[in-house]
Amino acid sequence: MPSCRKVSDLCCSILGYAIFTEADTWEELKEAVQDAVRCHFDEKERPAMVWLRLVQEEAVPV
Repeated sequence: MPSCRKVSDLCCSILGYAIFTEADTWEELKEAVQDAVRCHFDEKERPAMVWLRLVQEEAVPV
């Protein structure tokens, strides 16, 4: 998964497709994902639902 730019805290890539979006809040990310999927797929090919999975990355000093 590509890393988020430092402009926003949340990002999403859709596995198997060249779809990437990001947002500042979880609600904004859900809306951005919906918009990206609608733009990427024709209406007949569009999935009825997508699943979002939250993955947290953190650098821990050792």
